[in-house]
Amino acid sequence: MNYIKKKISTVTIVEGQTATKTYECAAWYKNLALTPGTYDVFGLFERYGPYSGVKPEFVGKEEMKWVTYTVPGVVTGDCFDSLFCGNAIAPHRNEHVNEPATHCVQMYPYALAQALCEGLPTTLRSTPATGHNPITSSTRGSSSRPGRSSQLSRPKACL
Repeated sequence: MNYIKKKISTVTIVEGQTATKTYECAAWYKNLALTPGTYDVFGLFERYGPYSGVKPEFVGKEEMKWVTYTVPGVVTGDCFDSLFCGNAIAPHRNEHVNEPATHCVQMYPYALAQALCEGLPTTLRSTPATGHNPITSSTRGSSSRPGRSSQLSRPKACL
C-alpha cells in the first residue's frame, strides 16, 4: 500500500520535554531529552483506486490513515537487560546515555482528535496551505488534566 505524505501541521517542543522510546521487549526502553524546536507533522493519506473495494464515488478520494512526526533528542537513561522468564540475567543499563536518538510519534487521526477532546496539552499548529481544516490556537481555560492547559481549541463536537 502506498501512502501520500503531506505536511499538515507543526509541533513545538519546549525546553525540558522528555519522551520514552519503547521496544519489542516490554522491559526495554530509552528515556530521551527532546531537542527544543518546531518540527513538521505529516498526514499519511491513502488514495482509493478503482480496485480498492470502495464505492465508485470514493475512487480518486484520499483518506488520512496516520498522523506522524519525528523529534531528535539525547538519551538520558536506558534499560536493555537480558531477561529469562522475566528475570534479569545480564544487566545492560545506561549504556547509551548522551547518544543522539529520535522520538517517532505515529497515531491514528481519531486518536489525535480524542486527545484534543480530552484536553491533552499539545502544541500542534495548522498549516493552512494543505487545504485541511485548520487547528486554531486558543487560550481556553484549564483542561481535564490537573495542572495542565491545552494550547489548541477543542473541536466543536467535543464541547
